[in-house]
Amino acid sequence: MSAMRDELDDVLCDFVRIPSLAEAAQWQLADIEFNEAPHQQPAPLSNGQYAVYLFFRGQEWLRIGKAGYPQRFTSQHYGVGRAKSNLAKDVWENREEFKFNGKQQEVGDWIKRNCGRANVRLPLQWPESLALLLESYLHYRLVPRFEGSRKTRPK
Repeated sequence: MSAMRDELDDVLCDFVRIPSLAEAAQWQLADIEFNEAPHQQPAPLSNGQYAVYLFFRGQEWLRIGKAGYPQRFTSQHYGVGRAKSNLAKDVWENREEFKFNGKQQEVGDWIKRNCGRANVRLPLQWPESLALLLESYLHYRLVPRFEGSRKTRPK
């Protein structure tokens, strides 16, 4: 197992220890997908399903988000113009640091080749509020570099 997978597993284990969530959330029904680089875009969410996704590169968490509709989950982060704030824009705006020499429309392919992605698909029984809490908890524990302000954050 990789260090990033181990870190995510430890944080998720801590999360399910929160007593009210462990009982109410049916955590055992969550589906955790972990893909080192290179990775493929994920399969769409089931109707009504939520997921929390995490992007990483090397030993650094880059982005964490929650999705409840297919486009946000499957494709938003792979194109610079697909959302106001996404991983593709982060890479594009920091292309020298990431050693990305391609064209703007090639950023998504670069992300798939060079970044890992984890997805925590949540059971349909989970209310959206628990998905939001999980996302917030992962932000708190893993401190992803890029988030909504579009600024880089030192770890």
